[in-house]
Amino acid sequence: MKRRIFQGNKAERQTIYDRLILLVLFILLLIMARAVWRLWQKNDMAQKNLLVSAEHLRQLEERKEALDLKMTKLKTSRGVEEEIRVNFSVVKPGEKVINLVEPDKPTTTASTTPVRHWWQIF
Repeated sequence: MKRRIFQGNKAERQTIYDRLILLVLFILLLIMARAVWRLWQKNDMAQKNLLVSAEHLRQLEERKEALDLKMTKLKTSRGVEEEIRVNFSVVKPGEKVINLVEPDKPTTTASTTPVRHWWQIF
């Protein structure tokens, strides 16, 4: 008789163990889902940083090309003279400065009519 009681408890224990295993598997699933979510967020952030870095690199390459052109220009005496004239507004001895001024444009004024009050209409 005792044996049958223990056999019944064995089935109940099996049900409890099944539910416990399902709970543990569900918790593991949640932990793995959280890890995958974090990896996805890091990947998204890395992709955005890659785009920003590529744009920054392009701007730096354009700036390098402009500076290289300026350096080759400054290697000639004419380029050095032009740069000095632009930055310091100087002239060589014997040169004269000519200022070009645009002629004044005639301004048109709108003719204003005097304001008439309602009693002046009659």
